[in-house]
Amino acid sequence: MFSSTRPKKLPDEPIGLFKTFVAAALTPSVTLADQGRDEPAQLLAALNRMNTSLATVVKDVRQSSEGIALGSDEIAGGNADLSRRTVATTQPARLGT
Repeated sequence: MFSSTRPKKLPDEPIGLFKTFVAAALTPSVTLADQGRDEPAQLLAALNRMNTSLATVVKDVRQSSEGIALGSDEIAGGNADLSRRTVATTQPARLGT
């Protein structure tokens, strides 16, 4: 005799997590109501790990880009200072010739 089982309906949590990802609103972690061992619970746990990892990557990229921006501002300031000093140094030489 064959029996038909319907697949378990996923809780609303995964859909909410995906909507959060699409909105680019990453939170450090997501609280999961269902901590079971069935497939929906495993899916929720995997989504939570993905969310945490993605948030860490975004944070690291943001920090790196801020460091690069600071470094490039310092280089630009140094270049402007060098340019002013070069012009100031060459102007007396031009006046003497």
